[in-house]
Amino acid sequence: MNVDKLAKQLLKYPNVTGYSKKLRKRIKDGKVVEEWCIQVHVSKKVPLKELKLNEVIPAEVDGIPVDVVDIGELRALSIDKTKKFRPLQPGISIGNYAITAGTLGNFVLGTRKPFKGEVFIASNAHVLCDNPSFEKPKEIDIVQPGRYDGGTHKDKIGEYCWHQRIKPLGSESSCPVLTNTAKAVNWLLKKFKRKSRISVYTEEANHIDFAVASVDVPYVFKHADKVFDSSYECIGYGFAGSSKVSLVCKGKYVEQEGFLYLDYQGEIKHFAQGFIGDIVEKSSRNCWAQAEIIDDSAYEIVNYGSFYAAFDDIIITSKLLDPGCSGSAVYRKITEGSLWNPT
Repeated sequence: MNVDKLAKQLLKYPNVTGYSKKLRKRIKDGKVVEEWCIQVHVSKKVPLKELKLNEVIPAEVDGIPVDVVDIGELRALSIDKTKKFRPLQPGISIGNYAITAGTLGNFVLGTRKPFKGEVFIASNAHVLCDNPSFEKPKEIDIVQPGRYDGGTHKDKIGEYCWHQRIKPLGSESSCPVLTNTAKAVNWLLKKFKRKSRISVYTEEANHIDFAVASVDVPYVFKHADKVFDSSYECIGYGFAGSSKVSLVCKGKYVEQEGFLYLDYQGEIKHFAQGFIGDIVEKSSRNCWAQAEIIDDSAYEIVNYGSFYAAFDDIIITSKLLDPGCSGSAVYRKITEGSLWNPT
């Protein structure tokens, strides 16, 4: 079967931009189902009632089902998101002055004291902090663009406000029962002139690599090169990866810490849940990209250079992130029942 030859016949229809050169499983309501189809790509799906009869893409070609997938308008990515942006926009270069550069994910609204009612820049802890394993950073200035992209203190756009501390593997436990027990045992060891001492270490897993900063310059809610409109919902923030996969921390844990995200119009939104098979997208300092969720609840150990940290209940996608993409907000097309229900 020559899929290329069959699919090429569909290029004559309105909004068709391309096709897959191999048979693909159908994508229905954002999920992959067990039906092999010719996949045709359109820049925009148009209701049937608005099309003439000869403009309707056929349901099958030579007996092979046709699956129409909306991939948006394709255009050359000519916007340099490593340059200086005023007003600020999600998806551009940003960073704590002490680090290289990451991505401004989006903007969030605080829902609890002391941040209730305030709008913040949202990104990874390792983007907005000099060392996310510490309780507080030494450097608090946030610059745009990030220092790697030429940002200086003159490009300060806000200050670090809060981050969820990332607990390294093997760090000292904060459990009061265990630490007090260790102190008591060490007192006895010292009393009986023993040279040994005990320490209590944690293997506690993290859920998010997330931080917020104040925004002290004008800003807009739309990404610089991609409009994540009302047909999209944010599921979390990309924070790590390899040459094969990328990791996303779930927005539900950000929400539990007291933050809701603001959409492309500045509307307050709950974070959504992602599912295996979902196609997700991000717009970062580097570029726009999309990938597929291959695991919606995983445990992974991440190398931060100076320490390792375990993360629990995170999302794994096919390759979505490159260096500099850290902090990117990750979106998926809305499907029924996809919003995370905080109750």
